[in-house]
Amino acid sequence: MEAIILGTAAMAPLPGRGLSSLAVRCDPTGELLLFDCGEATQVQFRRADLSWNRVSRIFLSHTHADHVTGLPGLLMLMSQCEREAELEIYGPAPTVEYLRSMSILQPHLGYPITAYEIDSPGVLVEGEGYTVSCEAGHHRRPCYGFRVQGAERPGQFDADAAGRLGIPDGPERAMLVAGQPVRLPDGTMVEPERVVGPTRPGPSVVYITDTVPVVELVELARECTLLVCEGLYGPGHDEGAAEKMHMTIAEAAQLATEAKARMLRTVHISQRYTDDDLPELDTYLRDLFAEGAVGRDLERIPVTA
Repeated sequence: MEAIILGTAAMAPLPGRGLSSLAVRCDPTGELLLFDCGEATQVQFRRADLSWNRVSRIFLSHTHADHVTGLPGLLMLMSQCEREAELEIYGPAPTVEYLRSMSILQPHLGYPITAYEIDSPGVLVEGEGYTVSCEAGHHRRPCYGFRVQGAERPGQFDADAAGRLGIPDGPERAMLVAGQPVRLPDGTMVEPERVVGPTRPGPSVVYITDTVPVVELVELARECTLLVCEGLYGPGHDEGAAEKMHMTIAEAAQLATEAKARMLRTVHISQRYTDDDLPELDTYLRDLFAEGAVGRDLERIPVTA
């Protein structure tokens, strides 16, 4: 997988900081999953050299304006680019109502859109090589976090054990890794579990924004490879974040720690911070979570298990 942070700003875009949006590229198909679609997300697509026709599904954390106002432009641009493939959109109420309201723009879309309104946690999508699940946050309106989970990988191959059993280099070993037994020249049948360990989880990306910390989101992020989580404020503004039902950088770091996430990027950054402030916020965050950093627009993060 690859995660591309398209926007890190909160509430209003800045010259060098777009509104909330995260793209996740999934192997082996190369399809893109889009999480939130803030104003001018289509501009960020161009800057990141991404293809909007690769987007198969869009997931909306909630319907506050700074997370969804990029949708009309993106959907119309897809049509202008002669998209024909169906697009699926997932989000809590009132996602369907919001999409219907776009009819006033007379977009004349040339491809089908299917909208699914989320009303409970669970698995939303089982795609090719990945699943997407969600868990409820706690904000001023219905809000969800999302997890993209890559398919399980084969267990590790024990070359020493294979050598002791007389398994030659070549297709026999590949068959065992694929879960198929092999017969040796002397007639001995070797089962995969004798030389291949248990399956291992695939890579995972978790996206959480616009919520206070809740235990369900810790479980959503459990042992994920990359957690992209809002961190509206740095030190000294805990009360302000709580009043607005948002998370601070410290709370994002605590969530990552409790979930045992491997990497953390904080997004949804308050306008009170300029780009010159970000290195100091990086230092503050890394003191709390060593593999953390404040996210930057257009940052590309390889996500490997």
